[in-house]
Amino acid sequence: MTRRLALAAAAAALPAVALSPSNAWAQTRPPAEIRVENLRPANLVSLEILDGAGKVVARLARPLAGGKKSSVRLQRTQGCDMTVQARFDDEGEVDETLNLCREKVLRFRE
Repeated sequence: MTRRLALAAAAAALPAVALSPSNAWAQTRPPAEIRVENLRPANLVSLEILDGAGKVVARLARPLAGGKKSSVRLQRTQGCDMTVQARFDDEGEVDETLNLCREKVLRFRE
């Protein structure tokens, strides 16, 4: 039996000043790196991020224990909407599409 889990993505804080053209451009491209926080007691055994065409653009190098943090580097890609697929050792899984131009942190919780 597979359990579906929630993925809470936290947006980076925006500055209190108006965006300059260079800042506006940066928000239309995914970051080079995404922070991953496993707030579950179960180990995160696999994480893949796929672009809009279904190509894997990031992968967790090794399992991430519960309560730990890591990061994954994104390959250069077009578009912001990407699919996050995660599997845990307690049969929990996440399969969700997010806008990674806005979301810089992936937080996995119950």
